[in-house]
Amino acid sequence: MYWLSKMVKAGEDPRFIFRRMLILACEDVSLADPNAIVVVNADAEAFDRIGLPEGRYHLAHAALYLATCPKSNSTMAFFDALKDVESEKEDDVPTHLKDPSRDTEGFGHGKGYLYPHSYRDHWVAQQYLPKALMGRIYYNPTDQGYEKTIRDGVLERREAQLEAVTSDLFREQLTFTPKSLDEKWEERAVNKRSKELLSITKELFSGLGVLRHDNILVLNASHGLMLWPLMKRNPEGLSVAVVKDEGQKSIIEHFSKDFDELRKPLVIIDDGKSDVFSKLEDGLLFKAVAGRNLLLSPESALSILRSIENRLEDNGNILLMESIPSLSSRLSEFAGGELKDRLLEAEKTLYFSLNWSMDDLEKSIKSIFPNTKFEEREIKEERVFSMSVIENWYRNTFSSYGIDRDIFFGAFLNRKVEWKNKILLIRGTK
Repeated sequence: MYWLSKMVKAGEDPRFIFRRMLILACEDVSLADPNAIVVVNADAEAFDRIGLPEGRYHLAHAALYLATCPKSNSTMAFFDALKDVESEKEDDVPTHLKDPSRDTEGFGHGKGYLYPHSYRDHWVAQQYLPKALMGRIYYNPTDQGYEKTIRDGVLERREAQLEAVTSDLFREQLTFTPKSLDEKWEERAVNKRSKELLSITKELFSGLGVLRHDNILVLNASHGLMLWPLMKRNPEGLSVAVVKDEGQKSIIEHFSKDFDELRKPLVIIDDGKSDVFSKLEDGLLFKAVAGRNLLLSPESALSILRSIENRLEDNGNILLMESIPSLSSRLSEFAGGELKDRLLEAEKTLYFSLNWSMDDLEKSIKSIFPNTKFEEREIKEERVFSMSVIENWYRNTFSSYGIDRDIFFGAFLNRKVEWKNKILLIRGTK
C-alpha cells in the first residue's frame, strides 16, 4: 500500500500502474491463482469508467489481491519452449497431428491420432512434440494455490505417457526395433496402457510405510513411473534410480530439474558390465527397493534378490512388478491351420528361457524373503500389427523358421488383436 500510494501521490498514470499489475498477474501469480488476471482486469476496466479520485479504491483492491494471493512463475515455461524453437533444427509435425483432410492417403496425415474426448477423463496418452523433443518438459506446476490441486494429476499423466512407449514394459521375446517413436505410438495407438500403469503402480505401493527421512532405491527405473510416487513419501531421504541408458537418465533429471538439490534423485546407469549395487556407497541401506522386470529366471533371480536383501534395512520392503511371459499372449494364439503349427514350433525355441512358471518364481523369492505376498494382474491391450511391426518380426525372427512370407503377412498385417500381459505384483519384507 505504501509504494502504491507513493506512485499515485507522485502523479504516476494509474493506467501504467494497472498495466504493471496485469503483467504481474500472469508473470508472478500465473496458475497459482487463475482469477488474479480476472480481478485486476475488472479493476482496470472499472477505473476507466470511474476515474479519480474514487478509482483509487480499484487500484488498492487490485494491489491487495495480488499481494495476498499465492504466487507462481510457471508461465516462464513459454520462454523455455521459445528457446528450443529458436535453437532447434526444423523438425516436422508428428504425422498423427497433421490435418487429415489433406494428403491422408498419400502421406498418412492424421493416421493414429487419438481423439481425447473419446477416452475416460477426456485424456489419452499420445506424443505431441516433435521426435527430437520427446520427453522435454516445459510446464512444471508448483505446489502453490490452484496449481497444487492439479499438480499430481499433471505429473502422473506425464509419467504414464512416457512409460506407455517404453520398450521393456512387458517382457516379450519377439524382436522389434522401431525405426521411429511414431511406430511405437502407432503400435500401441488404441490401448489403455497408461491408465493401467497408474492403477497397478498405486496398488503396489498402497499401505507402504516409507517415512519422510527413509531412503528408497528403484531398479530398472526407466522414465520414473515407480520413482516419483516413492519420492513423494521421503522428502527428507535419499532417492536412487537405476536406469539402462543416458536417454532414461536425462528424462529423469529433466523431470527433477526444479527440485531442491537435496531432493533430486541420484541416477545411476546400469551398463551391464559390473554389479550395479557395487556403485552404491558402502553400507548404504534402503527402507524400500522397487523395480520392474528384474527377475529373468528363477536361477538368476536368486543373485539379484540376495543383493537387494543386503541393501535393505531390517523390516525394509521389496516391491516388484514382474511380467510372466509363459502366461502372456504369443503370436500363435492369433493364427490358424499350418501357420499356427509352425509358429508353435518356433515359439518352443524362442520362449525356452522364459517358460518358467509363477510357482518357480515364487519359490525362489520366498527362499530369501519368506514374508512375501503375490498378486496376479492381467493387462489386456488392443495392438495393431502394422507393416513395420510385421516386417521386423518376420525378418528378424520367423523367416529363419521356414515360414512363408506371404502367408505370414496375409495373416497378421494391419490386424487388430487383444494382447494379454500377465503381471505378478510382489510385496515382501526383510
